[in-house]
Amino acid sequence: MDIRAYPQPRRAVFAQGQPVLVVLGEVTLIELPFPLFMAASTKPELLVNGIIQLPGHIKHYAVVHLVCYLNEMVLSPQEFPRLVTHGMNVWNMLDINKAAEALGVAEYVDHAYRKCEAYLRRELPEYEELDACTYHAQGDDLNYTRLLRIVAENLAVRMWEDTIPDSEQFHRYLEYNVPLGQQIQLFIQQREAYFAHIEELKEQRMPQPQRANYNHKRREQGDWRPTVANEPTQEDLQWKKEKAQKAAKSKAFWDIKKAQNAEDAKAIQEKLTLSGNKRKFTAREQKYYRELHGTHKLPKGC
Repeated sequence: MDIRAYPQPRRAVFAQGQPVLVVLGEVTLIELPFPLFMAASTKPELLVNGIIQLPGHIKHYAVVHLVCYLNEMVLSPQEFPRLVTHGMNVWNMLDINKAAEALGVAEYVDHAYRKCEAYLRRELPEYEELDACTYHAQGDDLNYTRLLRIVAENLAVRMWEDTIPDSEQFHRYLEYNVPLGQQIQLFIQQREAYFAHIEELKEQRMPQPQRANYNHKRREQGDWRPTVANEPTQEDLQWKKEKAQKAAKSKAFWDIKKAQNAEDAKAIQEKLTLSGNKRKFTAREQKYYRELHGTHKLPKGC
């Protein structure tokens, strides 16, 4: 049931009752009223001995933002109060969606996902937003792999039409973001195959003399392709080899990134218990902390 549809007095009842703790790793993040969790979540089994334990890949700030919204939502005088996404970027909205899925309250923030999808379908995203799509598409969730395909199709059309503002820089970026580059290449190949098929149909409908003249002109323009499929050429085999190498390179990059994040998270937790110079974060730990919590402010002394 979606308790947002209830009148405010009935919603307010869910704010009463024993609070349960929302925990990420070894960190207790925030409290959530027991009646509210049981009414809103599709995963009541998460609650064990008054504690909701969430998986470690979820961002701290996203959980806190989400639970604050749920706590405020039941007390809000508005009809059908929704999570306010104004001012959020793609990273924020996808992180909150991931947190909502983990907590079993995805339906309360699904409009944020739809907003991301609409934006990535029609606008030219920033590089950080493309990073967000690739990062979240690493799992098995079809929503996030769908987002990657949507943004790839958007960019493939722009590349085809040569409307990318700085195409040289963009191509350098795709060498780093291999999964996105592969999706874009797939859409470009499909588009080329479609137009080649249209040309073949046009050719087949021509009288023989006209067809020969038409093919002669296409050869001169470098646009002629045989209508019969051939065995893979050396170029095809080389392209497949390079594609596999890039995929392996991308996997290695993200594996290292995950290992570094786990190492930084452990180091940060240890340093937060220390004092003096031992409390100082490294540059990499500072970057990880800011990305994790969605803030530029570091803990005191760090």
